[in-house]
Amino acid sequence: MTSDTEAIAEEVLEEHAAGHDLAAPGSACKTASLYMRVSAGFLALGLIDAVVLAVKRVSPDFLDGIAFLSYGRVVPAMTTLLLYGWLTIGLLGALMYVTARVSGNDIEDSTLLQGALGLLAVAVLGGAGAVLFGYTEGRRYLESPLVLDLVFLVGIVLVARSVVTSARSSHSKSPVLWYSAAAVTTLPLVIVVGNWPGIGGFTGQIQSSFYRASFIGLFLAPACVALVYFVAARLAGRPQFEGTRLSTLGIWSLGLTWAMTGPAELTFGAAGDWLETIGVIFSIVLFLPLIVIATDITHGMRGAWGNVVDRTSLRYLMSGLAMLGVFAVFNLAQSLRASSAVVGYTDWVAAIEIIVLLGPFTLILIAFMRAEAPSLFAGGAAPGLAGYRLALAGLVITLGAMAVSALQTGFTWAGAANSAEFSNFGVGWAATTQPLEGNYVVQLVGIAL
Repeated sequence: MTSDTEAIAEEVLEEHAAGHDLAAPGSACKTASLYMRVSAGFLALGLIDAVVLAVKRVSPDFLDGIAFLSYGRVVPAMTTLLLYGWLTIGLLGALMYVTARVSGNDIEDSTLLQGALGLLAVAVLGGAGAVLFGYTEGRRYLESPLVLDLVFLVGIVLVARSVVTSARSSHSKSPVLWYSAAAVTTLPLVIVVGNWPGIGGFTGQIQSSFYRASFIGLFLAPACVALVYFVAARLAGRPQFEGTRLSTLGIWSLGLTWAMTGPAELTFGAAGDWLETIGVIFSIVLFLPLIVIATDITHGMRGAWGNVVDRTSLRYLMSGLAMLGVFAVFNLAQSLRASSAVVGYTDWVAAIEIIVLLGPFTLILIAFMRAEAPSLFAGGAAPGLAGYRLALAGLVITLGAMAVSALQTGFTWAGAANSAEFSNFGVGWAATTQPLEGNYVVQLVGIAL
């Protein structure tokens, strides 16, 4: 068995070593730089909203009386800014860049792509503003008015056309091109299905849960995996990865499992047991593609880790890859009835949102921006080791405090139900939430870091 494993590892290493040198990106570099800068602006706005929300948890009277800054409006506005402004625009620019470099084919119609950036930015700003002033569809991740979703979709299609054209015109079998093309091809379909009008009630809730899982699993995850393959090879100064059997297994298993984890958030809802079972099964199976991808990258980098000079970018990259596993753990706990009975409808749900918005995908995107800073930003300043340590510490502190709050709240509710004392309303509710004040202060510190 050991010899067979070593033989497979040798084959993976040899196949990876068949990579090729990268061509200069030309127009792709300039256009991607614009996308990166705009996305960074949305990150700043989203983090400001996150701090405001953290302060409101500690001091509910903060900015009291200002309708558009109420807690219920700032939350979806922050989600819009970070999910669509920071992550989506940033990842689209990154995919545009890496496909041009790996394929050796520069992008066409850079002016059109800059126009697409304008459409995307207008849609995100308009969506966040509409939510703040009460114009919302009221569905998680789908808060923006439909007309702005259509504007956003047009921008997505224009970028997807460019990325797919670059990938298809190449003879390379790099996983970077596979994951990039898959991410931008499925994204328009996911947006159309998620925003399809006229679906209400519990069916609409299923639609929303599918959209959320599909957006993460069919766009964010494959886009970031493409960046992990690209940046890992660049940091090690080695040729780009070529596809292996593990690479093929990774992309197909990722695409077929993550989108089906949507029912995980419907546990103890109006859904039948069969739907909850689907969520549980695929939440467990989700670990498989993550293990396969990590194994493929590790084998491909064997013997090259010592060549990495930019250790800070590598730390961002590997931390992001590890955080994908953290997401899978949190998601599984939400899907299982035994654990969901405790953590459901608590800060556990909010912690999963923090992982999505500021966890693995953010860390991997920052790793890419750091590694390619000389090309994208003309050697501009990038966050250093101290910045990495603060960011990771803040993320761990925030998630840890939220997990403790979730367990504390869940067990309090369970104990109250068993003793016939209902602690989820009235005086009992105050008694439940008061012990959480310390956790909220810790969460504020984590968000601030």
